[in-house]
Amino acid sequence: FGPELVYRGGLRVYTTIDLDLQEQAQCTARAQVRRLYGEDEAIVIQEAVENGCTAAQFLPPLRASSVGRDHKVSNGAVVVTRPATGEILAMVGSLDYWNTDIDGHFNVAADGQRQPGSSFKPFTYVTLLAQGENAAHTFLDVRRAFQHPTGYPYVPENYDRKYHGPQRLRLALARSYNIPAVDALALAGVDSVIRTAHRMGINTLDRGLEYYGLSLTLGGGEVHLLDMVYAFSVFANEGRMCGAPVPESQGRAGYRELDPVAILRVEDRAGNVLYEYTQPESRDILSPQLAYLMNSILSDRVARWGAFSRPNPLELSNDRPAAAKTGTTNDYKDAWTIGYTPQLAAGVWVGNSDNSDMKYLAGVTGAAPIWQAVMEYALQGEESVPFVRPDGLVERAVCAVSGNLPTGHCPTANELFIPGTEPTEQCNIHQVFRVNR
Repeated sequence: FGPELVYRGGLRVYTTIDLDLQEQAQCTARAQVRRLYGEDEAIVIQEAVENGCTAAQFLPPLRASSVGRDHKVSNGAVVVTRPATGEILAMVGSLDYWNTDIDGHFNVAADGQRQPGSSFKPFTYVTLLAQGENAAHTFLDVRRAFQHPTGYPYVPENYDRKYHGPQRLRLALARSYNIPAVDALALAGVDSVIRTAHRMGINTLDRGLEYYGLSLTLGGGEVHLLDMVYAFSVFANEGRMCGAPVPESQGRAGYRELDPVAILRVEDRAGNVLYEYTQPESRDILSPQLAYLMNSILSDRVARWGAFSRPNPLELSNDRPAAAKTGTTNDYKDAWTIGYTPQLAAGVWVGNSDNSDMKYLAGVTGAAPIWQAVMEYALQGEESVPFVRPDGLVERAVCAVSGNLPTGHCPTANELFIPGTEPTEQCNIHQVFRVNR
């Protein structure tokens, strides 16, 4: 509307923000960060609840190794959106925006570019699935050197510094193993994955292909928290993006055509409506079958347990279906969790505004408890809604190790396939040998 009207027009602006959810997200993030720099967690939770932060009671207990420990963390950010409309329901840009000693009047959620760690992996895997691969494809999680354009070999390590042998795609993503993710990016192509990320809502990663290598799948490119939540909303919304059209002057070929929505209505001083958001526009980004495959993998509790144990803060109460992905960057500079149900999508970042290292704080320990508490609070009283399986998928039994057609000697698992991508070869891992006893 121009600065004259904005500053002197007496405008009344209605935002999409749910004020109660906004305040609960902010106080919950503050409570978690207080716990993470060593304060007594029982006292922190009690004080938070007494001050009206009822969402803080949903924070899961800290791991024993984190109790009383100072993880050197001072800041956090939270975004909650409604996938079906693109509306932003909460945006905590920092824990204390007005304290220049800590956050410097900076909105990490919308303005800060941070490396997302493993929370970027879904873009790699959905690209590979879109190219005709299937969720039973087996990667070898072993020490491996990948070719790099610099000429130096790239040898990724898993977070736990272990190797896990053959891993089906479903397990590799659910357990967030790094070596299979790098292999998947090498198969899919860096350029293809970046194009997928742009279409799904990521507005960064625009430094040119020569800047990004195989570390991209492990979070080697900077993104905005708001963009990540908006992109994951495409999964939650069965492959569709909903929101407001990107202004023509800001549109870029290959990038998203819609933006998340923050403003519902603007009125002038006389009550005349100058702008109103009444109906979201939508764009089909992924096929419903692709979106459901990702929802199935990212919400697969059993597949996740092998790396995240049970229970873990990526699970919601009463077995409510929820998909989620954590991320941790090198030197523990950033801890992330992005996740969603069909009704809500939320993302959390925990770190330091000056980009200094935290002390051994991963996404599942630092950010996931905030995600869990905010989602539990926001979904109170809401019906538990499953991810709807679309037509056009088939279910087949596969060898649980090789992902190929099982023989009589294989442990088996059921997997979903887009027709035409089912395995055609029999398992060659399990073999029968005659033994001279």
